[in-house]
Amino acid sequence: MFEGYALSRDRFKELKHFCRQYGEYLDRYFETDDASEKADLIIAIELIEKTARSASEKLASYILDYVTSDKSLTEVDAPVDPLILRYFTEKFYWLLSERKGV
Repeated sequence: MFEGYALSRDRFKELKHFCRQYGEYLDRYFETDDASEKADLIIAIELIEKTARSASEKLASYILDYVTSDKSLTEVDAPVDPLILRYFTEKFYWLLSERKGV
């Protein structure tokens, strides 16, 4: 990880798995009629989306594509070098850790 955005291995894995459920959150949001469940799901969805925009407004869609899928950095069709995308995804995870809390 780039200096300044270091997370413990376990914290990173927790956040990674949280993001990988993004598609499930979206599916459940549109399937459920339970207002309480919808509220919880939209919080998770917006947290991931807003954090991607905070990491980089220009690369947000590529960050979102990477963190919510099994794609490697080189498989994401970003208009930047994979190392640059890596920097912004690490920034994303650091910001997400700060925003998500415990």
